[in-house]
Amino acid sequence: MQRAYRFVLLLAFTALAALTAQAPAARAAETHITWHGHAAFEIQTPKGAVLMIDPWLNNPRNPDAGEGKDAVDAIGKVDYILITHGHFDHVGDAVELAKKTGARLVASYELATNMVKLLGFPADQMGFDTVMNPGGEITIANGEVKVLMTPAIHGSGMQNPKAGPDDPDLVYGGVAGGFILEIKDGPTIYHSGDTDFFKELYTLGHCHCVTVALVNTGGHFGMEPRMAAEAAKAVRAKYAVAHHWGTFPVLSQDTTEFEEALKEKPWYSFKGTPEFVGMAPGQTIVFEGDELKK
Repeated sequence: MQRAYRFVLLLAFTALAALTAQAPAARAAETHITWHGHAAFEIQTPKGAVLMIDPWLNNPRNPDAGEGKDAVDAIGKVDYILITHGHFDHVGDAVELAKKTGARLVASYELATNMVKLLGFPADQMGFDTVMNPGGEITIANGEVKVLMTPAIHGSGMQNPKAGPDDPDLVYGGVAGGFILEIKDGPTIYHSGDTDFFKELYTLGHCHCVTVALVNTGGHFGMEPRMAAEAAKAVRAKYAVAHHWGTFPVLSQDTTEFEEALKEKPWYSFKGTPEFVGMAPGQTIVFEGDELKK
């Protein structure tokens, strides 16, 4: 009886192993990151949520803009609009995009409030579930994405379209910030905003396993390329993508210096240096889990 039982078990395990070998390997969930030029990034999560960061879509480098084209027309679904600070080249087309898609606003409380009051952002698409300030965390997209707003060393004056002749053209846009996005079954993404280097980046790197750093490298209004490379190293990113370059003549016009500086091993040597990922406006990169799909 025992021999027969063992024989049956052996047959069952053999059949199961054969079925497992024939079954296709499960693919890791995919996260898509598209650069629309300047600081504008579109992120599609494994479950299909779409986040748009700093949506100046009609910037001069976006192939969907210019020559009578409105880049907002090329955008379909957006669930959340994240804005690092109040400057025009980051608020960008947020209001038009929100009206088209119904996306909720993730920004500092002060910036979100003034965007509703002065720019006409839909009031029912912002609230305490998504407004925040540096140091705070929220969870969005039905729990799929955790958002941490990080500090940034930068200004945040917002355009005031209702300014009279004697009123200031810029009003308070809250504190400047950046974002760390922890995506379930996907990468952890750091968007720097327009920050200068600051030493708390080391702490962010220690507390968050950053997969890819989207770092401002243009200089003049933010980090110069060499310091931008140090920022990517400080957050211990596996990959580094440059943004906020080439849009205006005063900015760095290419990523050569940033790419070269990334290769230099940092003095603290936590681990290897980030891998440079060059992106052109309109290009999409794909992550399977937290690995870049080559």
